[in-house]
Amino acid sequence: QAIAIDPGFTRAYAALAMANSDAYRHDWVANPDLTSRIALAQAQHAMSLDPDSHHVSLAMGYVQLFVAGNHEAAASMAERTLQLDPGNADANVLLAVTYAHSGKPDKAEAYVESGMRLAPNQSAIYFAIGALANLVRGDNAEAREFYEKSLQINPDRFLGKVYMAITLVRLKELEEASWYAEEI
Repeated sequence: QAIAIDPGFTRAYAALAMANSDAYRHDWVANPDLTSRIALAQAQHAMSLDPDSHHVSLAMGYVQLFVAGNHEAAASMAERTLQLDPGNADANVLLAVTYAHSGKPDKAEAYVESGMRLAPNQSAIYFAIGALANLVRGDNAEAREFYEKSLQINPDRFLGKVYMAITLVRLKELEEASWYAEEI
């Protein structure tokens, strides 16, 4: 509706690109290939309208990570977001998850901490990404602590339960892992 009112409203295109990225990555759609192309097109269109918008660069980074699987481009766009808006907690989260997915847990954890400082009322995602960084590092006990905090904030988070079950299996706490598996 916002785009219908103002076809040049870049934030609306950026938000749609992120929503379609989530639909693609979580397999919420009947045609994932089409949805991935739409997400990328929306992010590119937003970029063509306003390449200096921190909302747009963040959305493009999100699409690059979760749709294109391009860690380098995702990190570059998140860094660009921080250049445009140094206090952007979401850009720190995007960098953290990008580095966690690319096997750089120390960098990921640094951005989790930075994002938490910028957003004192953290959502579950900060703890989930901190947990993922520890899981990648092989520190399963620390990962468990982070997942517990994440699930305290959002006990219904599906991926939090999945990763908690994985962490508990790694810790050989199979009874509790089975409980999470049943929840999943």
